[in-house]
Amino acid sequence: MAEHERILAVLDVQDALCDEIRRGDHPPAGLCEQIVTFMRVFADDRHHHKEEDLLFPALERAGLPRDGGPVGVMLSEHEIGRGLIARMADAAEKWSAGDVAGLAAFGSVAAEHASLLRAHIQKENQILFPMAERFLDAATKGDLAAQFEARDAARRDRDRPGALLAERARIG
Repeated sequence: MAEHERILAVLDVQDALCDEIRRGDHPPAGLCEQIVTFMRVFADDRHHHKEEDLLFPALERAGLPRDGGPVGVMLSEHEIGRGLIARMADAAEKWSAGDVAGLAAFGSVAAEHASLLRAHIQKENQILFPMAERFLDAATKGDLAAQFEARDAARRDRDRPGALLAERARIG
């Protein structure tokens, strides 16, 4: 859940940036690029891949089917999110090169992405994680916690942009 809070803090920045763009402001291209980097490195590579590589298979082994249930929905949303992040990256690159249409595209796609990811996190928090509590035994939960921590330790140095964005969100 702490990772979700960190992602939500960055989504607050992303939403504020989308509001600025809708008002006709021209925020720095670097901020757009930082959001893309955070979403790729922290939200996807670190967070979603832990779920896909560790949590979801454990839930499947415990009897929760991949298809037709919450795991399948989460996997589908991860893929949709990756597509949106790729479009955000393309738009940010165009804005960085001075193309104002790139900025407008970034604002539109980033708003769609934020909406998807907020709803996704809510589903995980309210549906998937409570199911995991019921389906997984204590030993499996302990193993998952250790595996999550090992992955986090290996990737800590890669999410500095996320720390910067989370700090910016915290101070408003």
